[in-house]
Formats: sequence, C-alpha cells, structure tokens
Amino acid sequence: MGGSDFDPRVTIAVGIMRWLMDYQISEIQILMESRGISISTGEISNLSIEFLLRFYCIHRGHLKDLDLKDYILHLDGTGESGGEIVFMAKEGITGITMDAQIMPSENSDFITPFLQGIKDVFGSPLAVLRDMGNAIKESVSAVFLEVLQLICHYHFVKDLGKDVFSSYPDMRASMVATKALAAMSDVNLPEKGEGIEYAEKLWIAIAAEYALYPRNIPSKFPFVLPYFEVMKRCMEIEGMLKSIMRWNASHMRIVKPVTDLYTTVRQITSDSMVLEKYRIIVRTWEWFENVRKALRVSRELNSKEAKEATDIGIIGIDLNKALSGIMKEGEFTGGELRGTSRIFSKRVEDHRSELLSPVTGKNGKTISIVRHNGIEEIGHRWSRMHIRRRTGRSQTAREMAMYGALTAVLSNIENRYYIEKVLSKIDFLKEFSSITKEEMDNARKLIRPNPREPIIRKDRERKSVLAALVKILETNDELPAKELKAWVESIKI
Repeated sequence: MGGSDFDPRVTIAVGIMRWLMDYQISEIQILMESRGISISTGEISNLSIEFLLRFYCIHRGHLKDLDLKDYILHLDGTGESGGEIVFMAKEGITGITMDAQIMPSENSDFITPFLQGIKDVFGSPLAVLRDMGNAIKESVSAVFLEVLQLICHYHFVKDLGKDVFSSYPDMRASMVATKALAAMSDVNLPEKGEGIEYAEKLWIAIAAEYALYPRNIPSKFPFVLPYFEVMKRCMEIEGMLKSIMRWNASHMRIVKPVTDLYTTVRQITSDSMVLEKYRIIVRTWEWFENVRKALRVSRELNSKEAKEATDIGIIGIDLNKALSGIMKEGEFTGGELRGTSRIFSKRVEDHRSELLSPVTGKNGKTISIVRHNGIEEIGHRWSRMHIRRRTGRSQTAREMAMYGALTAVLSNIENRYYIEKVLSKIDFLKEFSSITKEEMDNARKLIRPNPREPIIRKDRERKSVLAALVKILETNDELPAKELKAWVESIKI
C-alpha cells in the first residue's frame, strides 16, 4: 500500500488514539507495547500523520456519495499562526465539512480556485453564507455567478459593534486617567484579624477584586465591554459603601480603608467625562443588544446554536421593530446618540438583502437555514480542542497551522449524515490500504511542514529589543562581541 511497513490496522489505531482520543505519543507507545507491538515515538508520529492523510484521501474519493444537491455553502477562514488561515467550506444543512485548505492569507487568488474545486464536484449552491470580507465576496461572485450571497449575522453584528461603540475607547481612557483603577489594584488582603474592622477591610479587598474583574479576563469586544462593566460595578460598590459608612457613623466609627475606597470609586463615578461617555454607551448598548437579539446572535456561538435554522420572516419583523425604536430614540435624544442611531440604520440598510433574503429551493419552496457561520467556528474549535488536549496551549497554534485543514475534514467522523452516506457504506480498512502514492502526495500538500511562528511573541517587547541592538552599536566603536552575544542570547529562539 506504500507508506509505512506497519499493518494498516496499527495505523488506524494510532490515528484514532492520537486525533480522536487525544492520547500523548508516549501513552500510545505504552499501549502498543502492552499489545506486543514495539514502536518508536517517531514512528507513532509518522503513523498518526499518515492516518490523517489517508482519511482525507478517502473523503475526497467519496465526495459524490455525499449527495449534496440543494446545498447551502458556508465559507469562513480562521487565522492561527503567521498569517496563514484554515479556510473551510461547510454544508449548512448537514454540517459536513466539504473541504478545507490552508492558505497564506484570505485572498481571492487562493479562495477562487478552492471554490472552483467545490463547484466541480457539487455544482452551484442555493446560497453562500460568508463573512463581511471583500475577498470571499469577490471569489464567490466569480465562481458562482448569480448565486444568492448572504452575510453571517454574527459577523455583521460584530462589525456593527465596532462602528457604534466609538465612545467606548474615550470612556476607557477617561476611567484610566482618574488613576482610581490603579489605586484599586493596590488593595490587598488585610492581615488576619477579627471584629467589624477586619470584616470591613476584607470587604474592601473583595470589592476591589469585584470591580476590576471584567478587565482581567479576555475581551470579547463588542459583545462584552469590560470597562463598561467596571463602571457599572463601581456604581454598585458606591451604593454599598454609603450603607457601610452610614452604619459606621451611627456607631461613631471611622474605618479608613472604607472611606479611602469610597473616595477612589467616586473619582470614577463622578468624573464628568466618564459620565458623559457612559450615558451614551448605556443607550448604545441597549440598541446593540436589541439588534443582536433580533438577528438571533448570541455573544458566544455554541454547538446547539450552530444547528438552529431560523425563520427569516420573523427575524426581519423583529429587526425592523428594533430599528424603529432606535431611530425614534436617537432623533428625540439628539447629539451624538442621533448620529449613532443613524449608523445602526445605515449599516442594516446597506446589507438588508444579504441579511434577510429568503433562500428558495429548486422546488420553489422557502428553506429555513442557519444564518451564521457558527458551524465553521465549531469545526475550528473541534480541531483546537483535540490538539490542546494532547499538546497544551503552547503548541495549539503550531499544530493547527500544520494539520488544521486535515483535522477539519476528520471532524466529519462524528457527523451522523456523513456516517450514513459514506462510512457505513464502505470497507474502510480496504480503502485505507489502497490509497495511491499520487493521492497521498496531493493530500500532503495540505500540511505546512514549518509553520511560521513569531520570533518574539509579545509585540510590546519588539521595539525595545530592536532599540537594544542599535544602542549597542552606537556606543561601541569596536566590535562589541560580548554585548552582541548577550543580545542574541536574550532572544529565545
């Protein structure tokens, strides 16, 4: 069969343990030895890759068997490392990964031939669902002439948020400028004590932690506005602090950490610039949430949501109702909010047909489809999840860059429709063993052998590293061998 000298059943076992059961190479080696099979870690690594390649070849050989006639084409690319992306084509009704490819970038020069390959096998789809990028739009227009193009509701809402929350950076900067957040960061646990004073000092430490927490977790802008959340929590804490201080005053007590935190919190909640921007964001946030809910977009896509088709007529009614309310409030309020309300209206009107056009089958009946690219995101998550379980966070980006396209296709192994149409109807072992060298070589093109990784991972450190070498050269007339060696060694390659 070409490839390794091991029985193909060993290769299949290794592949399943490696890619689906998330075993470490050393664990697979131990399990194999327990079955009387002596195999090195290098051989296990090679067999696991061979399994991916052969599964992909089998998949390619049975594309016609998928019987995707009236299909909905979902397209999306996710970057993982060095600018390269895993670009996926999924079928929206069955959730099957039709094909995947690693591309240097999301550029029409790479996307167009990929789509042509999809068309050659499956013909034209009923509709294409894509993100807001021009490259995919241009390629779809070139390959699938006159096919209905829809934009992913999730991507639309995310893009809309970037436009309407223009006041958020100003509010964040104003909050930071008060230095109150820095002061809260310096609040520590009190030394162990007892009584009301210790309890109040402990409360202060917890309150500071509570107020600052939203900015300490990864931002999911615009679905989460960390400093907006911090502001709301500061207002809550201010009210509670007043109650504590009233109690203390009625008992002739002053607890300095309590009054200090109150003063600190008030620096934020009474700042005129912060309050002005907060007032705008409060209303904008409510409008944004109304549009998000009307378009049936959650803040974080999940596997259940990814499968839910929607009645586009009802969505259109809900979106029009949300927009009507936004425009009325914006015109009544005036000023910056009026301008923001008009952004909402313009963005929706600019993309109304791509958001709300019904999809009609060849029989003339309207088809309810999933209106977001959550199925792609779930596919990417599937690959990342299995890689991370095996290798840990540090190697996830590298392995996704190397094998992301192949693991995207492998994810079909858990798709019920795929099992019914392909896996249940073939002799998997026989086909696995009969893959030709040419097929393997073509599949191997989907592996990036040396995915590019940044030399220095933290962007903020790059300038200082560059400046350090310049300084060494400027301050030494002779070749500064010692300093140069130290500079090179400081860069962990």
